[in-house]
Amino acid sequence: MTLKPAVRQSRAVFWITAIAFGSVIVATVFLANDMRNLKALVRHYHLDWFDPKPAPAPLPSEKTKGRVPSRQQLLRLLGPESKVGGGFLRVWPVSGPALCEKMNQTGVSNDGWKMSDFDAATFECSSETSVGTQGDVASFGSFFVIVRGDPSGRISLLRIKVVIPPSPDGEVLRERLRTVFDAAMEQTAWSDLSNASAAIGKLETVNEGGFGATLTFNREFSNPNSYNLALAVQPKTAGQRRTADYFNADRWFALAPGFASN
Repeated sequence: MTLKPAVRQSRAVFWITAIAFGSVIVATVFLANDMRNLKALVRHYHLDWFDPKPAPAPLPSEKTKGRVPSRQQLLRLLGPESKVGGGFLRVWPVSGPALCEKMNQTGVSNDGWKMSDFDAATFECSSETSVGTQGDVASFGSFFVIVRGDPSGRISLLRIKVVIPPSPDGEVLRERLRTVFDAAMEQTAWSDLSNASAAIGKLETVNEGGFGATLTFNREFSNPNSYNLALAVQPKTAGQRRTADYFNADRWFALAPGFASN
């Protein structure tokens, strides 16, 4: 009869008991004081056992699906024009020489489109007539018109100064004023400004404009028989100035001879 199996069983029970007892001691050491020792060991070996996990992103609710754009978003789309954009700008569709010739055809004779006596960069044509006796308010009248622009023929200003006395000659001058204005409107086809013809014929004050153009007609304070009309195109907004600069041919590079001939 042998006793070896009993010895083996006793050794197994010993080691199981020892391991269990050792595990209890190790667990007590690491879990004591709010697991301070265990956390120190984890930090020493750069483990992320105790790092908080990021919370998952919330799923979109049914209310946020298919949301209609807010009023602020719509206003952002329909807001002010871009700071680098252009603007609508009116241009004279007729050249200076053509308008001067048109005035000749309507009976307002002028000296033709030529360089100004005071500025080589300015070209113009003008016409001036007078009636009655100088200094006599009841009879003296005058009519002066000038079309001004640059050497290329681009017009910048149409200006009329007229003195209309209360006489038959004054009525002729009034009709000449309206004739020149109507001729300019016929050449430009600016229908929004041509409606002022009736008011000008009645010698009523006019202040109109749009897209860079300005039309004014008013009576002088110093002389009740004297009137001034001015029609000019001048960029007023930053967008209009950018448009004028972009389409200003003087700022472009000249085409090579081969391209210019095609």
